[in-house]
Amino acid sequence: MDIIGFYRYDSKNKKIIFIFFYYNNTVKIEIYSIEDFRDITLKEQKRRES
Repeated sequence: MDIIGFYRYDSKNKKIIFIFFYYNNTVKIEIYSIEDFRDITLKEQKRRES
């Protein structure tokens, strides 16, 4: 399954906007706050290290 994803930082609203294009052309947009994004990346790092 191919997923192409990119994100941009919305500095005005301090949000990160993720846009993912899935193989069947559906689009999923998730909006995180910067704090949420930091939590997610920290969890990813911890999971990789363990």
